[in-house]
Amino acid sequence: MLREGSPEIGIEIERDKEKILKCLKDLYELDDFLSSDEFFTGAESFLDNLPSDGVIDSARIAVMEVIKKDVGLKKHFEHDVTTLATTVLGNLRLLEKKKGEVPYKTIEFLQKNWSRFFVSVEDLLLRALPDSDVKENARNFTKLQTLHRVMEYFVSTEFKSLKEKSMSLSKEVNPGTEIKIDSDLRSILQRENHYDGIENRELNVIADWNELERKLAGRQIVMDQGVLLNFILNAIRNPLKKAIEVAGKHTNIRVEIKIVGEELLVKISDTGKGMEDKHLDPNDPSCIFNKGASSTNSTGLGLTNFQNRFRIFGGKLEVFSRRYPSNEMDDTPFVYYSNYGEKEVNFTFYSGGDAKEIVQSQIDDHGTEFTLHVPLVV
Repeated sequence: MLREGSPEIGIEIERDKEKILKCLKDLYELDDFLSSDEFFTGAESFLDNLPSDGVIDSARIAVMEVIKKDVGLKKHFEHDVTTLATTVLGNLRLLEKKKGEVPYKTIEFLQKNWSRFFVSVEDLLLRALPDSDVKENARNFTKLQTLHRVMEYFVSTEFKSLKEKSMSLSKEVNPGTEIKIDSDLRSILQRENHYDGIENRELNVIADWNELERKLAGRQIVMDQGVLLNFILNAIRNPLKKAIEVAGKHTNIRVEIKIVGEELLVKISDTGKGMEDKHLDPNDPSCIFNKGASSTNSTGLGLTNFQNRFRIFGGKLEVFSRRYPSNEMDDTPFVYYSNYGEKEVNFTFYSGGDAKEIVQSQIDDHGTEFTLHVPLVV
């Protein structure tokens, strides 16, 4: 039975390692097909290249098993991703059963939604493995094409869906509406609306995909797709939540993706209230990379142990944060963390005056920036 990896996932699933690895293997074979050029160009021959018999159904059933209601993984999807998973699984069933007569809507749906679904499920499955087994059983490279599709999905579909859900909940709790609900239900709805005010926030993704392809120049991005992309999505979703807002100010989020020298550089920055020292101190239980440390009403698994899993693939992570001062005494509201350090120390942590210069070089006012340095190889 799995007892390592992310404790919360490993213990809740209590699933033997072989089942996790079989699920990953089938997912990878299915992803090879659903991410292929043939599938996206609509070439008439693509149905002749379906995965080997039973792989689609095996992958579908395996994923259904790990996200069903009475198993621990399901709660680690937020509602909209759970809904996406249900729909993807339904379309996979059609793909398996129809074979050469697959409805065009099924193909179109999977083209648009598969990559987003895949990186979430793969990341959660890898979390159930001990860190020592992750690199051996994960995919060691990320396709630029998949990064593009996932970001495109988030901007065009997921962000829009979060806005619509938040506005719907806001209407239900607004005393001025005609809907009559008791105070207990209103309180529940307010707590559920983690994204209250999201309709006033801006999300800017800055990436020239053609230029990135040119600069990549045949090199590969050394990082598992689920590990990298699901973290980026979680790092975007967290500052969209109301818990990180400064009163009276709206949070803006900026994602910048570029290639600099021998690495892919991803920056996710926000203009929220910033972090307290304890949120980036690895020795503090409230550190964002420790299990259950979330302050945004999430499960806490969005960032849990990411710094170590990122390091396994040679990735470097930096976090710069500048707090919105809580009072006049808070005159050095700076904190910095990286997942590398000198000799055997696997992190660097500065706070207060020690972090001032390095944080001010990245943040003018208040907010947080995650910077991911992902190596490239020929």
